Amino acid sequence: MRYFRGETIVPLGAGRNLALAQARGRYLAFLDCDDLWRPEKLAAQTALFEVQPRVGLACTDTEIFDGRGMRRRLFAEAAPVRGKAFAALMERQWISMSSAMIRA
Repeated sequence: MRYFRGETIVPLGAGRNLALAQARGRYLAFLDCDDLWRPEKLAAQTALFEVQPRVGLACTDTEIFDGRGMRRRLFAEAAPVRGKAFAALMERQWISMSSAMIRA
């Protein structure tokens, strides 16, 4: 695992592009500065890629916290699409960037 932290604050897209330029390896996952991962997230997604070589993207559910500590689950509102998901993704972006891992 490689971790990148910018020396200055930049917009999310610019930060991701900087990380992409430095990334090496088989998988890529982003963790934004205001997000958290559950401890098992990376291991679970890596294991899925190892046993399913045709899978190119895996994501987890996302819990959204507001300023009062309240939370809601993203997949409780929109069930994840399985299989060939491109068309569904174009209709509605339901994947949180910090929940996704892609095969490089």
